Amino acid sequence: MLTQSHIPNRKEGGQPMKEQILAVTSVVVLAFFATGCEKSEAVRAQEESLRAQQLRAITKNVIDTILYIKDDRTGLCFAYHVHGVNNIRESIATVPCEAIPPKLLTVAK
Repeated sequence: MLTQSHIPNRKEGGQPMKEQILAVTSVVVLAFFATGCEKSEAVRAQEESLRAQQLRAITKNVIDTILYIKDDRTGLCFAYHVHGVNNIRESIATVPCEAIPPKLLTVAK
C-alpha cells in the first residue's frame, strides 16, 4: 500500500506529484465515462429500435392470423386467434360485428 511518503512531492517548477497523478486520473475517468455514456446512448437507441421492430412483426403476425367469426345462432361476432408453439393456444374475444369488414367475416352455420 502506498502512503504519502511513497509519493514524491516535486515542488520545483510545477505541481506536486500527488496533484499531477490526481489530475491525470481525473482526466482518464472523465474520458471513460464520457465515451461510455455515448456508447450507452447508441446501444440503448439500437435496442429500442430492435424492440420496436420486433413488436411490429409480432403485431403483424397476430393481425394476419385473426379469424373473424359470426355465430349465426346468437348474432355475436368473435375474433379468434391461434398462437403459441405448434398453435396449441387459442384466444377468443367478442367484437362488434359492424366493426368487421364483410370480406374478413366468416359466418358459422
